Amino acid sequence: MGVIVACLGTATDAKDYRIPFERRTDTAGVSILDLTWISGDCRIIPADSDQIVISAVKRIDALSAEDAQDLADHIQIQIERQKGRLVVSTRYLRTLEKVPSFWQKMLGKGSDAAFGLVDWTITIPAGLQIYLTSSRGTISAEQLRNNLTINTSASDISLSSIEGAVTIDNGSGRLTGDLLIGPIAIRQMLGTINLDFVEGDIKVKSSAAGITISQERGALDLTTTTGN
Repeated sequence: MGVIVACLGTATDAKDYRIPFERRTDTAGVSILDLTWISGDCRIIPADSDQIVISAVKRIDALSAEDAQDLADHIQIQIERQKGRLVVSTRYLRTLEKVPSFWQKMLGKGSDAAFGLVDWTITIPAGLQIYLTSSRGTISAEQLRNNLTINTSASDISLSSIEGAVTIDNGSGRLTGDLLIGPIAIRQMLGTINLDFVEGDIKVKSSAAGITISQERGALDLTTTTGN
C-alpha cells in the first residue's frame, strides 16, 4: 500500500487524497514510450540515465483514507513491453458498492467505474519516441531530444526546448511552444496556438483557433476557417 496524503476538505467534508506510484525500467529493446490515461496532468522531462522513470499520483476525493485507498486500488496502472514499445496505461475497474455511495449522491454515477485523476511525471532518455493519449488535463514537455506525438480531446499543452518531430491532435485548448527544432504538425480546432522560435516546417489545421507563429526557417502551411 502506498503513502496516502490528505489535502484540504471541501464543503461536503470530502478530502483530496493523493496516492503515489513509481516504476523504473531500463530501455533495452525499447524505442517507443506509449502512455495512455483519461484525465490528469502530465509532464515529460529528460533523463540523466538510460532508465525511464514513471512517477504517478492518483488524486482521489473521498470521505476517509480507507475509501480513498479502495478507490485508488480500482485505478490500475499497467506497464507492459510490446514489440519495442513500453506501454503505460490506466485501467478503471468496477468499484464495490460500499465505496461509491458517496459518489452516487455527489455525481449520480453509481458503481460503473472508479473515480479519480492520475497525474504523471515521466523521465525519459533522448532518442525514444513518445506517444501521449488522453482526454483532458495539462501536458508539458521540456528539454527533450525526442519525437513527440500527442492525441487529446481538450488539453492545455506547453512545449519548451524540443528537438525532434512534434505531432499534435487536440480538440481545443491552449497550445504554447518555444524553441522547437524540427517539423511540427498541429490539428487543433479551437483555442489558441502560440509558437515562438521554430526551426522547421510547420503545418497547422484549425477551424477557429487564434494562431501566432514566430518561425526562424522552414515551410509554413496553415488551414483555418475562422479565427485570427
